[in-house]
Amino acid sequence: MSTTDEDGFEFDQPLNSPHANQRQDTLEHTRVTHDDRPDELAVTPIETESGVLTTWITIDAADACNLEVWR
Repeated sequence: MSTTDEDGFEFDQPLNSPHANQRQDTLEHTRVTHDDRPDELAVTPIETESGVLTTWITIDAADACNLEVWR
């Protein structure tokens, strides 16, 4: 991008890195597909140490709703 090109995004405030004490997302969601049963949505940790056991929270994908539509 040259200095004459305009940025297509207009931000109300400058983008700053999160403060060290600010909450950061540590979970992500994944769709788990199955051939013999309904698909599931799983919430899992983003980063874990090798060898550390984690717990996945799962629900049937049919029970999930789109938050944009729901609101």
